[in-house]
Amino acid sequence: MACYETVVLARREISPAQFETLLSGLETYLKDNTAKISRKENWGLRPLAYKIRKSSKAYYGLLNYDASKELVHEFQCRMSLMEDVVRELTVTTKNLPTEPSEVVRGRDDR
Repeated sequence: MACYETVVLARREISPAQFETLLSGLETYLKDNTAKISRKENWGLRPLAYKIRKSSKAYYGLLNYDASKELVHEFQCRMSLMEDVVRELTVTTKNLPTEPSEVVRGRDDR
């Protein structure tokens, strides 16, 4: 199995609680299919670099996990069918980080 990092962008019209539920659902899906989750972060509502679907903001979330290629492909297909998910990006990583990401650390420093 390999290590992956997925950033999920959800439309701004949903509530923060709905986005947290969406992230938890994605985490549950991975866990139920033998993936090992090392980090889940809710980055909240943030501005986009460019407009997507006439929106300039979106909810951001991050998942780091260890899973098989087949599961990752199925996971990406599942997210592409979700109405609330605007974009997602999955990349491979060398290891599974457990410490908070730069986005969360920067928020704590303020």
